[in-house]
Amino acid sequence: MRVMILGAGQIGVELAKRIKGDWEVKIVELNQEKIELAKSIGIEVFKGDGTSSVVLRRAGIEEADVFVSTTGDDEVNLEACRIAKLYVPHVISIVNDESKMEEFISSGIEAIPRAKALATVIENRLQVGTYRAVNVGLGIGEIVETTVLPGSPAIGRKLKSLKRKGWTIGAIYRGEKLILPEEDLEVMEGDRILLIGDPEILKIVSEFMRGGKPQFPRQYGNRILIAAKDDLNTLREGISLASRSEAEGVDVIFQELDLEVESFLEDLCTSEIVDCVIIEGEDDYRKIAMEESLTGRYGAIVLQKEKMGVFSKIGIRKTGLQSILEEIEIPVILSGG
Repeated sequence: MRVMILGAGQIGVELAKRIKGDWEVKIVELNQEKIELAKSIGIEVFKGDGTSSVVLRRAGIEEADVFVSTTGDDEVNLEACRIAKLYVPHVISIVNDESKMEEFISSGIEAIPRAKALATVIENRLQVGTYRAVNVGLGIGEIVETTVLPGSPAIGRKLKSLKRKGWTIGAIYRGEKLILPEEDLEVMEGDRILLIGDPEILKIVSEFMRGGKPQFPRQYGNRILIAAKDDLNTLREGISLASRSEAEGVDVIFQELDLEVESFLEDLCTSEIVDCVIIEGEDDYRKIAMEESLTGRYGAIVLQKEKMGVFSKIGIRKTGLQSILEEIEIPVILSGG
């Protein structure tokens, strides 16, 4: 495979050094001092102005598979890439001024914002064990690699136990081995896990996988849903759980309100401890909870524990709660009442 690079500056030369073992590399450069430096490390250089179609043809652009423009001048990069598009199927350019990104993209050029790329490299160094892809996919942080550190709550868990909504696992690197994710595969210390999904969710999931501070329930959803028929203790337990978790807020379903419950809810929803929304409805609280669990807003549900009849106790008949639990895919905590 052949690649032509415009610019023998730091980026162009570093790129050439990294890929010359696998690619046939040629740099186009006008500055004699830079030409000599590139040649001194074994890189082939053609002297000329990269914004000239004549120069690029003489340099052999018609035989190139990829063209990469790396100069510090966006006008030069854009003009050279527009010419290269006439001859090369894959054209890439560094963009120094991010406000000019649209000009490159609208011309069919794969644009890499210089500032964002450098910032991402630094960010990856700051966040030990987590690496965000630069200019891969949408380039918005929807692809992240995270390392499972000692003490991570993910260690020993099977992939099927990780309810993946808004994200998934693309691959696992274990030592030098690439492992395709299967539901019965257990996460191990040292695994490098490739996560794909919503960037905001991945921030939470990667922290959970890596082994930082507990993120429950945000690896499943941002809020906690409390659903009860008539038990005030279920409310209290749910609020206690929410206050000790990373949940952004609490929503409450309470089927049969009385004065004590109304007073508790009034105090709760005006406090600064939780952000509370009361979901009203005449349907069975368990049915509403099941429907709400499908919205993706909730990371856990606190449910009032129901009394079991004789037939349910001996397994002849399912309780309403058992039926609901089979449908809900996020963690459910049953109140002790």
